[in-house]
Amino acid sequence: MRIPTSIFARTVLSGACAIAALALLPGCGVDRGERNVEEGQKLYLGDLEYSIQISRFLNPADVEDAAYLEGQRPPANSEDYFAVFVQIKNVGEEAQRLPAGIVVRDSREGTYYPLESDSVFALKSGTVIPGNSEIPVPDSPAATGPIQGQMLLYRVDYGISQKRPVELVIPAQSGEDAHVKLDL
Repeated sequence: MRIPTSIFARTVLSGACAIAALALLPGCGVDRGERNVEEGQKLYLGDLEYSIQISRFLNPADVEDAAYLEGQRPPANSEDYFAVFVQIKNVGEEAQRLPAGIVVRDSREGTYYPLESDSVFALKSGTVIPGNSEIPVPDSPAATGPIQGQMLLYRVDYGISQKRPVELVIPAQSGEDAHVKLDL
């Protein structure tokens, strides 16, 4: 049986359009309404697209980590420094203010608040991201550094690794807070 050329062409064109539409969907299969994702997956809150690059403990005696810990006192014996590196894009036209109080929470309800930091890599609380832009700002130390993300810095309990899952909790302006399960 021979298929008329116009039906064949329309079928091929429809298939190509469907594949192109799938390519435009957010990465990692996470849909825009998802409020619980894992580190490495994109999270969408309004016009802000969050991407957690990496989370890791920082060592004050390490040369690279010293730049992240600029101006911090040595941690107490029962504490560690823990950093979450993030890229955030404002995909909307209007400027967006980042929420204050992005915390790290462990499975035993331990809550850790971001520290003020003098580091050029630090993400400042309440930062405003202009429309259609991102942080870290291109060509900044955070954007061109080894991790290519802006840092949220926390002082956490020494044994937090034993209190998994550990999550980054991002307050939403309206509705349910978002949770990013960190890869500890």
